[in-house]
Amino acid sequence: GLLADVKTISSLGGYATGVVTAATAQNTQGVFGVIPIPTDFVKKQIDVLFEDVRIDSVKIGMLFDSNLIKGVAERLRYWNPRYIVLDPVMVAKSGDALLTDDAVATLRDELLPLATVITPNLPEAARLLESVDITDDEQMEAAANDLWKLKGCHGWVYLKGGHMEGVDYSEDLLYDGRHMIRYRAERTMTKNTHGTGCALSWQPEKPSVTSRRRSFTQMNFKSEKATVLCIISMLSGIDLQTITPVYGLMNLHRLK
Repeated sequence: GLLADVKTISSLGGYATGVVTAATAQNTQGVFGVIPIPTDFVKKQIDVLFEDVRIDSVKIGMLFDSNLIKGVAERLRYWNPRYIVLDPVMVAKSGDALLTDDAVATLRDELLPLATVITPNLPEAARLLESVDITDDEQMEAAANDLWKLKGCHGWVYLKGGHMEGVDYSEDLLYDGRHMIRYRAERTMTKNTHGTGCALSWQPEKPSVTSRRRSFTQMNFKSEKATVLCIISMLSGIDLQTITPVYGLMNLHRLK
């Protein structure tokens, strides 16, 4: 995830920095081991970067447990960056857990209120809301509204609908408490989606300790236009050729 973030920011001309929160043994087929970095050392990484680099925005990915979440939230409240994108990473595509069960409530309470934009997929949204599976368009709209309220009635919710079953399209929602904007595209039959969630979540606002969506907003696009550009560039990075047996790698070199 961190490597995908750095590649994404760099491909858009941003200066990427990063904080390592966990070491993982993984490939496109699964996650085979996770070692969380001690919370005090994660906080130290954050502090030394803010002391040295002008951080325009922050993207939060995998945090693994409650102690890490609380530590990161504490330092972000102290440094108060202008933009924060939260990708509530919970489960890898292979089904491996990337967030402990008891940490979901901590993530909800500590980080959702700080985030400018959150980018959950449908399973992550259901866990954050402690609800049943989201299976149709009406439930997606209700979930986006509930998430916006859960994060304190400010900023944006970008709800990714790629997990919806029984449809031949993928539809995402962008919601700011007033406008419910839909982005629908035909499904692309490819396995090369490893890294798409990380790259997408970087595009909402501005770059530095973040990813793709932030980089577009730095170009002074409003959030809606930044989202359209984000989706178009993401599609350009999904290659129809594969070099791995399960989940292919997204071509981050094409994200320009």
